Amino acid sequence: MTFQWKKLYKELDIGRKQQGLSWRKLALLTSVTPSVYTRMSKGEPLSTDNLIKVIKGPEGTIALDIWSFVK
Repeated sequence: MTFQWKKLYKELDIGRKQQGLSWRKLALLTSVTPSVYTRMSKGEPLSTDNLIKVIKGPEGTIALDIWSFVK
């Protein structure tokens, strides 16, 4: 199985734009550094801790089904 990092990034980009969030604001809300999203945009894998924070998201922000990004 391969995790599709760029697909996750694109979905997050759509969601953050719909909610009027910048990448910095989204990083702050999910307790990760903005560089996490930069690495993801390049297709680089995240640590397990960062992946959980990004997928889970804080209440009221973007929460995604992780299995939709596994190929």
